[in-house]
Amino acid sequence: MSKSLLMILQRTYKRIDFIAFLPPILFLILLLPLLTVKTCSDASYDYSNAQEVFRHGLQLSSPSDSLRTTYPLHPPLKYLLTSGFFRLGGVNQLSFNLMGILLGIVGIVSMYGLGKQISNRSVGIISALLLSISPLYLSNAIHSLTDFQVAVYVLTALYFYARSKLLWYALFTSAAVLTKETALILPIAVLVTEILYLVYRKPAHASLLHYFRLIIVFTTPLIFYYLWFLYIKQQGGSEWSAFIFAETKNLGAFATVINNILTLKLFNSYASQHIQWFLYLNFNWVYWLMAILGLLTVWQHPKQWGKAFISDQHKATVAISLFFLGYVITVLTFQTYAIPRYHLPVLAFLYIPAAIFLFRVVKKYAIIVAIFISILAFASLYYSIDPISRTLWGGKFLFGQIFYDVTDDNMRYNLQFPRLIKERTAYGVTENICSTYIN
Repeated sequence: MSKSLLMILQRTYKRIDFIAFLPPILFLILLLPLLTVKTCSDASYDYSNAQEVFRHGLQLSSPSDSLRTTYPLHPPLKYLLTSGFFRLGGVNQLSFNLMGILLGIVGIVSMYGLGKQISNRSVGIISALLLSISPLYLSNAIHSLTDFQVAVYVLTALYFYARSKLLWYALFTSAAVLTKETALILPIAVLVTEILYLVYRKPAHASLLHYFRLIIVFTTPLIFYYLWFLYIKQQGGSEWSAFIFAETKNLGAFATVINNILTLKLFNSYASQHIQWFLYLNFNWVYWLMAILGLLTVWQHPKQWGKAFISDQHKATVAISLFFLGYVITVLTFQTYAIPRYHLPVLAFLYIPAAIFLFRVVKKYAIIVAIFISILAFASLYYSIDPISRTLWGGKFLFGQIFYDVTDDNMRYNLQFPRLIKERTAYGVTENICSTYIN
């Protein structure tokens, strides 16, 4: 009996990929010291709204409800999840922040699985490692800001899609669209991918029942969002339509996106600022260079692109590409405040081609690559010394530290600002750190 048990344990040990535990462990090491850091700016609004939902539910007609008077609502999943954490740990900063750390681990594990599924185990580990040290991912995980949650759900949904686990895909895609409207691009991208897949592959033995099931699975996230839309209309509320700086602002966000595409207003000053953040901010240009080099190593002639729809593995790559392109065209060209965290749902997908490039280089220069990534991570996480960012945005001196010269919400591009909040709070000084503060 003991011998057979020992054999089972040995087989289990061999199956466990212990190196894959490194990225989430590193993520925890970097973030746990900031577990109790107080909210600031938009995170403070989220914290306040989460308390309102916890105390009053989603009854938008409640006289005491600040949700409706602050601004129109995003979908409610984030507030409902936070209410669950409040119920377990009390209404406090620790409960609020813990959600982001747990979701951050989910995103890193999903990144590992997605990279492994698309390429190989090593690319999966490197992709997860790059995400676990991503300054933007870490700094927004602390307070689980909305775009961070969307990024986690999108990564997880696409991981399950790559594995053809369609019910799990539908679950996490539904979670994404019930967190923020921008995630609607994902089910649309996957639907387009599936249509292209049917056109190229032409499966001969698929029954009508099979197609019916697929339609249900792939439209479920859209149905869930539509139910939320009906609910807020019934409550007398409205979908998100705040801070739109376009001529069509009174028509809402969806009408503005459609108008931008039809009238070619994609190239505007807000889009320019979004793209600058996305391309250059805080050494992001380094990851873009690695990603481009990685893509060049796997480039295929356009005549071969049709073959990408033959396997489920390539199908996931097509879905990611369509989501990336759709998000850039519709979200990063939108006439609203340009804030770095808006890039999170697509920023994560830079790390897979970057990991492919590093994987090719690591084979010959492992020590050099390890040193390079370590220096890059340390510099981008704790300092604002990127020469290109300093050229584009300059620098400003704040409480003894140099930051890029951006507004308070935009300062959440690495761990420098959250660490500053923690240090100032420890000394009993919180004024002037940010415009809104929940004590």
